[in-house]
Amino acid sequence: MAEKITISRTKVVGISNALNKMIGSYEPKLKYAIKKNKDFFASEIAAIAEAQETNVEKYKEFDEKRVTKLKECVAVDDKGKPVEDPTSPGSLLVASTKREEWETFFKDLKTEYADAIKEREAEIKKHNEFMKEEVEMSVHKIDGGLIPTEVSQLIYEAIFPLFMEANDE
Repeated sequence: MAEKITISRTKVVGISNALNKMIGSYEPKLKYAIKKNKDFFASEIAAIAEAQETNVEKYKEFDEKRVTKLKECVAVDDKGKPVEDPTSPGSLLVASTKREEWETFFKDLKTEYADAIKEREAEIKKHNEFMKEEVEMSVHKIDGGLIPTEVSQLIYEAIFPLFMEANDE
């Protein structure tokens, strides 16, 4: 029941992530469809992951220095764990006593590695364009009626391109 669909690489990632989150005691037909689609998506996901890696060695060096210094300057809680910046989720909070030291270091580091940063920004721009490109994928169509009610709306919408049309059933 393999069928070809054309979707952006961004949607490939979204569908793949949703399929990976579908863990449960499902009907055998649904389990089969999930596994089959994971297999179909695997090579494209691997290509996307490879395309995402930086080829700019100097940028890797810049990033290692940045992370090392940040670990020295980060604020820690009473258990000694780094504190997340509440104004920037996913980022660490620099300790107020180390802020000036960090800002001076980071400004100098960005100046030293300006060319590597520009190269990396160009890579990211190219990667973003790559992710917008549409690819033809083989998929195993899924009967939407097999999707259990406990599957979240986000997962349901993400895998929707895999559903059989009413006249396909």
